[in-house]
Amino acid sequence: MNISQKLPLDSLINTRDLGGIKTKDGKMIKKGLIFRSGKLNNCSEKDIKTLYEKYNLRTVIDFRTEHENRQSPDRLYKDIKRIANPILTEAQMGITREEKEAKRPSNLLFIKRILNNEGRYGLEFMKGLYLNFIENDFCTQQYANFIRLLISENRGSILYHCSVGKDRVGTGTIILLNLLGVDQKDILEDFVLTNEYIEPEIKKEIEELSKDIKDPRLEETYRDLYSVRVAYGEALINYIKNNFGSFDNYRKNVLKITDEEVELLKKKFLI
Repeated sequence: MNISQKLPLDSLINTRDLGGIKTKDGKMIKKGLIFRSGKLNNCSEKDIKTLYEKYNLRTVIDFRTEHENRQSPDRLYKDIKRIANPILTEAQMGITREEKEAKRPSNLLFIKRILNNEGRYGLEFMKGLYLNFIENDFCTQQYANFIRLLISENRGSILYHCSVGKDRVGTGTIILLNLLGVDQKDILEDFVLTNEYIEPEIKKEIEELSKDIKDPRLEETYRDLYSVRVAYGEALINYIKNNFGSFDNYRKNVLKITDEEVELLKKKFLI
């Protein structure tokens, strides 16, 4: 399978090396140079040391809002540079004053809001979120900036992350792998790989939420929101194809990433 590889870390369940993924023209992403992940606040001392010493981690790009970072700050060595590059604003994420003032992060309020709608609103909500990632001016500017950070940061390896490492990171990875020339089938296969690693956490959270929420739609809704569905990646890819003809046209007209920047990206990350 042409997919990213999970790092052997005890405390980080969805931290993966993009190295080894092959492109359509037979090249390969260099190993140990770029990693995707969920949040790092629970990273153990052992795993921080492994990332720093074995994987030479020196730059972390954080896709979360500052509110998310304040609630769950990254645990990093001082020598590791953290760059805030939020993909969504707090308003776009629908963070309410009540949630801002909460003492701990909770999915309870959000799930209840989604369940107040008819049908599989969670599924439609997520499809809309993914389209927002590639349509909204702020989001597309931030993704373009992410690509430019990958090109410009040259001190060791780079890790980029959001909260779980599935939606904002998943979309960023779709963009990155397209720019590097990976086949769409392989991109989607890697996209849904997240489910394999977060399943224990999904089950645990559903069990916890069921104590407060008795709605029979809870599990399906939670999985629509917090798992990765192939439909989300396909919605994104189909939107680009139907509206721009090709990812390359989208890259030029929306992301405004130049041919020169694509070549610099490939030169840095491909062998």
